[in-house]
Amino acid sequence: MNILIANLGIVSSSTDTKVITSSLEKMRNAALDAQKAIPPKLEGKAEDSPEIKDYRHGFDLLIEQIDKTKQWAEEGNIQEVKKSVGEVINIRNTYHSRYR
Repeated sequence: MNILIANLGIVSSSTDTKVITSSLEKMRNAALDAQKAIPPKLEGKAEDSPEIKDYRHGFDLLIEQIDKTKQWAEEGNIQEVKKSVGEVINIRNTYHSRYR
């Protein structure tokens, strides 16, 4: 998730849509990779357990928000990109506190 944090900083501070889009793509790929892993707190849980399902759902929400943010960046809507970064952070913080 270090990739997510580093690129959130770039997205937050940049106004260059190419830079933002590239950073969002890196964030999306990192989230997809992390979604496949099981955090230590959930080791031993069944794949169909409510906790694992919720963990994966958190990444679904994160990826969905990243995709929305990327769409706004591609449209040149920097104001919406900046608003959306806050939502990405909220999702990350919510699920990070549950499963880290």
